[in-house]
Amino acid sequence: ATSLEDGAGLQIVLCATALVTLAGLLFSPRVHLRAPVQALVGLGLLVLFAAWSGLSIGWSITPDLSWVQLNRWAAYALVAALALVLGSSLRRAPERTAIAFLFVATAVAAYALGGKLVPWFSIPGLIDLDQTADFSRLRGPLGYWNALGLVCVLAGPIAVRTAGDPEASTRLRTFSLVSLVVLLVTLGLTYSRGGILALLVALGVLVAIGPDRLR
Repeated sequence: ATSLEDGAGLQIVLCATALVTLAGLLFSPRVHLRAPVQALVGLGLLVLFAAWSGLSIGWSITPDLSWVQLNRWAAYALVAALALVLGSSLRRAPERTAIAFLFVATAVAAYALGGKLVPWFSIPGLIDLDQTADFSRLRGPLGYWNALGLVCVLAGPIAVRTAGDPEASTRLRTFSLVSLVVLLVTLGLTYSRGGILALLVALGVLVAIGPDRLR
């Protein structure tokens, strides 16, 4: 959501999600917020910075941009708060969140790869895979190859870890292995040198400090 219009739409969705979450905190015993003091302090600092951005409208030479920053930092604070509630209410939250992100990242990478495989495929107003006609580097659906590369990089270690997890189901391990192929091919076709370097560093750290080492 890099454009103002897309950002506004995303912020509306976040506000609606926050309202539903607040209702859950008030009326459902299964939804709660239990977080370390450091996490709550960090959330409070985000809220204070958003408030400061709002106050700066009074003396800013570009009050419209200060208003944009207020909305943006308030959205960041909402995301952090929702993450804390999710982590407090869901069992094995880190693992489930990581796997959910792997599914999302794989879908994004597959969409981008479609620009090379089936560029003619399109659904007017919804999907248009012809995104490499003018420039060969994969960048859709995010619009920027380094952003797409970063999504692949963040999901790569998750796929490796899940594929090598003996406690995971066979279906999940197979999906993780297949998704890793899609992620690596997409990353390569972004030609993002920084993304490839970041992935190598991440995999090195995973091998060095992960519970299964070279498994």
